[in-house]
Amino acid sequence: MIVTFWGVRGSIPVPGKSTIRYGGNTPCVTVEQDDTLVIIDCGTGLRVLGQKLSAESDDDPIDAHILISHTHWDHIQGFPFFTPAFVPKNSFTIYGAKGVNRQIEDTLAGQMESPYFPVALEAMAATLNFEAIEEQTFTIGSLEIETCNLNHPGNALGFRVSSVNGSIVYFSDHEPFYRLATTSLSGDDDQDKIDIAKYRDKGYEDFIKGADLLIEDSPYTKEEYTSRAGWGHACIDDVVEIALAGGVTKLALFHHEPTHDDSKMDEIVAYSRNLLQPNDKLDVFAAQEGTRIKLPLSTSP
Repeated sequence: MIVTFWGVRGSIPVPGKSTIRYGGNTPCVTVEQDDTLVIIDCGTGLRVLGQKLSAESDDDPIDAHILISHTHWDHIQGFPFFTPAFVPKNSFTIYGAKGVNRQIEDTLAGQMESPYFPVALEAMAATLNFEAIEEQTFTIGSLEIETCNLNHPGNALGFRVSSVNGSIVYFSDHEPFYRLATTSLSGDDDQDKIDIAKYRDKGYEDFIKGADLLIEDSPYTKEEYTSRAGWGHACIDDVVEIALAGGVTKLALFHHEPTHDDSKMDEIVAYSRNLLQPNDKLDVFAAQEGTRIKLPLSTSP
C-alpha cells in the first residue's frame, strides 16, 4: 500500500516561495493497493494528481474511487480542474457523507454553476457514480474502509483504510472535545461536561488504535487555538497526545494553517517532537506534497 500527499494546506491554497518545501495546495491524498486507487479529498492538490494520472495512463482508462471527508470549499475546490473527469473512457466512484443539506453530487455541481464556473458538471464526460455514506465499513478492491463522524461544523467523516500491508487513518478536519470543553467552560459545575468530552475523545483513540500512519488535522499552536476554539480544528499538542494514546507508528501533521510558511512548519515539527518522551516510539513529521509512504513500514534503522 502506498500513500502519497498531493495537497496539505487548509482553508486556501498558498503557493509561493515561502511554502515551496511543504507545499501550498489544499487537501488531497492517495492510497494505492495493487490495481486499486483511492483518492481522499478534492482540494487543489487534485489538479496536480489529475495531470500525473493523465500523463501516465498510456491512453488506458483511469478507474478510481474518491472519498470526500466533507464539502467545505478547500476539500472540493480542485474537482472542477480534475482533467481525467472530462475523458469519456474514465470512471470514478465518489463517496460523500449522507445527511448533509445537499447531497455530494449537488454540491459538486453547485460549485460549477454560473456565475462561479464556466463549465457545468455535465461537461465531465467520465462515468461518475455517487455514493452517500455514513458511519459504516465497506470494501474497495482489497481495501477495507471504516468511517467515523468527526467534530467539525457540518458533517465530516474520518477514514481508516486497511489492507494486508497495514492501515492509515485520515482525520481532516477534527477538533478534540477535551480542549474545546476546557477552553469554553469553567467551574466545578462543568465537570460532567469535561468527563463527557474525555469519553468522546476516547472513541477516536480507539478508532486509530495501532494504525501505521495517522494523517490528522493539526493547524494550530496552543496560542493560536485560544482564539479559534469551536472552529473545528485541532491544537498540535492534542494531535500528538491522541497519536501516542492510540499507539500509532507515524503521525503526519496535516491541513497546515495557511499563514505557516516553511520556516514555521520546521518550528512546529521540532516542537511536536519535543513533546515526546525518550521511550515514545512515535515518528512525527509534517506532511509535504510529493511525499510517498509505503506500507508495510520498514523495520530497519
